[in-house]
Amino acid sequence: MQNIRLRTATDVLAAIPALLGFVPANSVVMIALTGSPATLAFVARTDVIGADAAANYSVALEQAAATSVIWVVVGAGPVAAAGLDQIEAAQRELDSRGIRSVRTLVAESLEIGAEWFDTNGEESGRTADPILSEVSMNRIMSGRQTSSSRAEIEARYREDTAADMDAARAAAAEQGEDFARNTITEIAAVVRNFEVPSLDLAARAGLCAAADPHHRDAMIGIVTISPQAATDAFGTIAAHLRGNYRVQALTLAGLAAYVDGDGAAAGIALDAASAIGVDPSLTTLLKLLDASRTAGIKPEAIAELATIGVEVARSMGIDLRAGLPMVVFIPDNERAAVYA
Repeated sequence: MQNIRLRTATDVLAAIPALLGFVPANSVVMIALTGSPATLAFVARTDVIGADAAANYSVALEQAAATSVIWVVVGAGPVAAAGLDQIEAAQRELDSRGIRSVRTLVAESLEIGAEWFDTNGEESGRTADPILSEVSMNRIMSGRQTSSSRAEIEARYREDTAADMDAARAAAAEQGEDFARNTITEIAAVVRNFEVPSLDLAARAGLCAAADPHHRDAMIGIVTISPQAATDAFGTIAAHLRGNYRVQALTLAGLAAYVDGDGAAAGIALDAASAIGVDPSLTTLLKLLDASRTAGIKPEAIAELATIGVEVARSMGIDLRAGLPMVVFIPDNERAAVYA
C-alpha cells in the first residue's frame, strides 16, 4: 500500500482526475478527509447546477467519519459562481455536523496551465499536468487509465447492436441443464483471457443472468478472476442487451467496477441500469449496490459477494479458480471511495 502526500493546492488539483478516474468539467468536487493527520476518506463530484453535495453524501460522510473537506470548483464565470453558491449552502450543513472546510479552490479547468485561485485570496497559480501527478502515475502503474471526461465512461455503457435472444433461447432449450454451466464457463474464459464477448455469448449471458438469480450469483464469482476484465466483459455484454437482460448485465458490470475500486464506472453502470423500467422485484442486487455506494461501503466488502459467487459456481460444477489465483482488489490509500 502506497502513501501519497498532497502537500500543495497544485498537488490537490493535479490529483483529482486520477482520484475520480476522469477529468471533471463544470463540477463541484468534495474531497473528504478523516483523522489526524488527515487522510483521504473519499472523493465526490456533483454537477454545478441542481446538486447538493452535503445531502447526497450525508451517509458517506458519516460512515467515513469525515472531519474536514477540501472543496474544488471546476469552471469559470457563471459556472464558478454557481459552484461557490452550492458549496456555501453545503458547508453550512457540514459546519452543523462539525466537519470543517480546509480550503476552497476554483480552477478554470484541470488541464495543464489553467488558472486557479484559493477563495481566501492568499494563493493562486496555474495547474500542473495531471498525468504527471504522483496519484496518476500510481494509477497507470496499476494498469488503469484516466478517462478524458465522464462522457467517455458513459459511452462504454450505451446500447449497441442488439443480440439475438431467440437464438439464445434455442440454445437453452437444446442444452437443457448444461446451458447455464456452459455459458458461465465461457464468460469466465473470456474474462481470464481478456477477450471481447461475442454477440452470441452476450445473448446467452443475458438470458442466463435474468432467468435464475442462482445463475447470476455464479456469474458474480467471475469478478474474482479479474475485476477490471470482468467490468469490460459485462459492459460489452450489456451493450448488446435490452430490458431486464440489460439491467442484469449492467448490474454485474457495476459490481465488477465497484470491486475494482472504479467508483465512477460503477456509478455510471448502476445509474444506467436504474434508468431502465423493469419490475422492481428484479432489481434486488442493483438496489443493494446502490445503497452500498451511497453509504460509502468499501470495495473489499462488496468483493465478499464475488467470493460467495465462486462457491455458487462450484455448486454448479464450475471451478472459477482453476489454474488461476483469486484476485480481489484492495484499494490503496489514494483510491478511496469515489462518487462521480
